Amino acid sequence: MKKRNRFLSLLLSLVLILQLVGCSLISVEKSNKPDTTAKDTEEYQYYDKSDAESIRIQNEFDEFTNSIFCDLAKSSSLYLHFLLKNPENYQITDTDSLLGEYSLIQMQENAAQNEELQNQLTQIPYSRLTTEQQFLYNVLSDYLTIESSCSGLELYYQPLSETIGIQAQLPVLLSEYTFSDKQDIETYLSLLRAIPSLFEEIMTFERQKAEAGLAPNNTSIDRIIESCEAATSSPAGNPLTETFEQRLEQVEGLSEEEKEAYQEQNTQAITDNVIPAYKTLIQNLEALRNTGKNEGGLCGYTDGKRYYEYLVLSNSGTSYTMEELYKQIQIQLDSDLRTISGLVSEHPELAEQINTYNFSVSEPSDILANLKAGMSADFPAPKNGFGTLTLKYVPKALEASLSPAFFLIPPLDDCQNTVIYINNMSVEKSHSLYNTLAHEGLPGHLYQTLYFLQKDPNPLLRLLSCSGYSEGWATYAEYYAYTFDNGLDENLQQLLMYNSSAILGLYALLDFNINYNKWTQKEVADYLKSRYGITDAEIADDIFYTMIDCPSNYLQYYVGYLEILNLKKEAKETLGDAFDIKEFHTFILDMAPASFRVIRQYFSSWLLSQQV
Repeated sequence: MKKRNRFLSLLLSLVLILQLVGCSLISVEKSNKPDTTAKDTEEYQYYDKSDAESIRIQNEFDEFTNSIFCDLAKSSSLYLHFLLKNPENYQITDTDSLLGEYSLIQMQENAAQNEELQNQLTQIPYSRLTTEQQFLYNVLSDYLTIESSCSGLELYYQPLSETIGIQAQLPVLLSEYTFSDKQDIETYLSLLRAIPSLFEEIMTFERQKAEAGLAPNNTSIDRIIESCEAATSSPAGNPLTETFEQRLEQVEGLSEEEKEAYQEQNTQAITDNVIPAYKTLIQNLEALRNTGKNEGGLCGYTDGKRYYEYLVLSNSGTSYTMEELYKQIQIQLDSDLRTISGLVSEHPELAEQINTYNFSVSEPSDILANLKAGMSADFPAPKNGFGTLTLKYVPKALEASLSPAFFLIPPLDDCQNTVIYINNMSVEKSHSLYNTLAHEGLPGHLYQTLYFLQKDPNPLLRLLSCSGYSEGWATYAEYYAYTFDNGLDENLQQLLMYNSSAILGLYALLDFNINYNKWTQKEVADYLKSRYGITDAEIADDIFYTMIDCPSNYLQYYVGYLEILNLKKEAKETLGDAFDIKEFHTFILDMAPASFRVIRQYFSSWLLSQQV
């Protein structure tokens, strides 16, 4: 393990811009299963779904879900830009704000609206809907149920954190903001000028958190401040300057005078708005120093354990209770460690090879070609192929604060053009770039996203995407790719796969123990020393504070991956020789973007279909 090594590659999603329902929570006393009262009442009644009454209900359901989509899509100009290339085709002509609203009042209003949507959904006759609509109903019902109990817990939301906080992601999103016409440029410049107001709203929220005894501790504040430093550099070295001129060249018809004028406006906005906003944010965070008294995980707060349970259910999409999940993590981790021990005992040479191996390909384009060839036999092809992928590199000023790589989700109506960012500081070409591109590219995020969007899904499904599903799939795909023809011995492939799984399992276990079981900094250090021989206190401390800064983040990856593994195991045990790995992958991909609570509702039927 290397100091500050991010074992997971971050999918840079637009969740930070999406103001869906604020923060909500399912309480410990309630079931984590969707409330499907109306569905349960209707599901055993059978109707002709093509009769006039059914068609009327189906049309009303489409209007209902389309209204939700449009309301969410126009929540901010930044979010809409990344969501849709041509929003006018969706009858969206304006937005509610430039960068979204981050306030306690807005979160409370969102929760009330969320409750109303849930009430409306339960009134819809489930059995009158088409199969596709029923799937959307199930996904929406599950989502609204998990997000329905926010009372008193809105202030637990963490808009700022070292790696996945708004302040860390915003420069990359703005650097990738494409220009198609002059209006895009004008909107972009307006976004830069709006950053001070956004950060002012966030700091108002942070001060409210502090008044409620929920301020971050000093170490977490230091880590957030460190992630802000890059954005305070002069315009010449600022990450928002690096790509601006290049993006201007993409706009047809601009004169040289217009380009120069826009460059001056960009420099002025960075100088007058962006840099001061980040410096003020740092100053305001400094003012919060010593107000955060909790030196541990979420469970150290009054309702922190309940909020962590919400985060796990929401982010991982798990079908297990908290107790079941903790047991499943332990079972898989112990199994991986036993397998690793057996492999090394039987093949002692692996102990040396794991530190000296090289894949047969090292350049990004060659790696992607290898991955594409390797996945062809076991994964269904996307309907319209793999589109056009552009590889970009993280701006130098942001390398220290961002993950090894990330995939930018393409617009709904322009999914054939995709982008993967690579962080040169974090990725060594000969080793981690191969599995990083498997996670972010093929057969990970890029492939799964294209497969999903090329099916022309209801657009609301895109906004209801369960991160545990998408990150779980990408993690599963990353580990699966070790088995491809990549120049490694089969035993070494197995060792690397199980070793990666065990590392992630360790992180998931520590995430759970720190934020739910109240493990202290000392307990983490003692566990790492006694179980894994890790004696470097700096590594133990970094892991401890990473879990505090981003509670449940690692569970998105590991629990989703674990759920897929367990589904595959059940399928193999049930189907025996009839099990087909490509058919299994097709089933999982067709379930996008549902939680595993929803997927479990369809899994038994799929197993029966495979036995015919």
